[in-house]
Amino acid sequence: RVRGADWFVKPVDGKGGKGIERWRRAGHKIRENGDLLLSDDEVIARLEWRSLDQSLLVQPRIANHPALDDLNNGALATIRA
Repeated sequence: RVRGADWFVKPVDGKGGKGIERWRRAGHKIRENGDLLLSDDEVIARLEWRSLDQSLLVQPRIANHPALDDLNNGALATIRA
């Protein structure tokens, strides 16, 4: 379920973080990367328009445990094996 959550959006064929959007809850609105404040429906309309040019993956945003804040510089810490 994506409504009611923070969102992470990226192009399906994206590389290196190019074209990503992070949407975080701010009350009944959602904020992109700390700047643009929109309703869920406004964000969905924006993503529908954007998806006309490229396929997008929209998923709930996950975050690091707060104990890792000093180590990750705001990025999601991951491990590849």
